Amino acid sequence: MRDIIHEAITIDMYYGYSSAPSASNTPPIFRSIGIHNISCDGAATAIQLRGLLESPIQKLNLENIDLRADHGVTVKCVDGLDLINVSVQTKTGFPA
Repeated sequence: MRDIIHEAITIDMYYGYSSAPSASNTPPIFRSIGIHNISCDGAATAIQLRGLLESPIQKLNLENIDLRADHGVTVKCVDGLDLINVSVQTKTGFPA
């Protein structure tokens, strides 16, 4: 991938606001996700992972990831994050 406008990798449980009624009062579950063999040369943000307090992202595996981005990594409400051979190079802030 090249020149991604937003995040190279994103899992975001904050959908924004909607006036549509909810089909369920139960929050979604994001679990047992694997993202492998990704290369990106240019993104605004390398990785954004945002779960919910009441339903964190569970068992996420990132492997063989090589990213170059303006900003690094944001992780909120994630339970069980495995990083294997992950490289993040940033223009600002601290790399992952």
